[in-house]
Amino acid sequence: MKQIFLNKLILSIDVGSSGSNLYKSSKLLKKISLQFPSFGMAKRTIKTFSIRRGEYISCFCSLSKKKGILFLYKMLKLKTFTINESNFSLTSTFGIGISDHLELGYNFDQKIGIHGINIIGDLSRRGYRIKLKKEQDPK
Repeated sequence: MKQIFLNKLILSIDVGSSGSNLYKSSKLLKKISLQFPSFGMAKRTIKTFSIRRGEYISCFCSLSKKKGILFLYKMLKLKTFTINESNFSLTSTFGIGISDHLELGYNFDQKIGIHGINIIGDLSRRGYRIKLKKEQDPK
């Protein structure tokens, strides 16, 4: 039987606006993952949410190998080691979310506030990248 392993785990905080809230959420993500987060831009302008195209609205961080597995263990401990079938996609990814980061055991910080975190995991088998390499066009 082929073994399935965790390829990567992505932690993201979607703020919806740039400025101080995004800066605070990036500080939190840096505190949780122990690495500097990247920022995501809005693809289009949405007037009702007052979001402009090209504005930074989210921050995310990618964990792999041991760090990812340890963080996933923490998350599954919160969810009583169960993930719903609806959380899985057809392409071997799953998503879990928590409403506030205090559930992970971190203390409340007045400067940062409370933020929800989305966790997206990517599962794959050994040798899966070779299949993707064969599908790529030669340069």
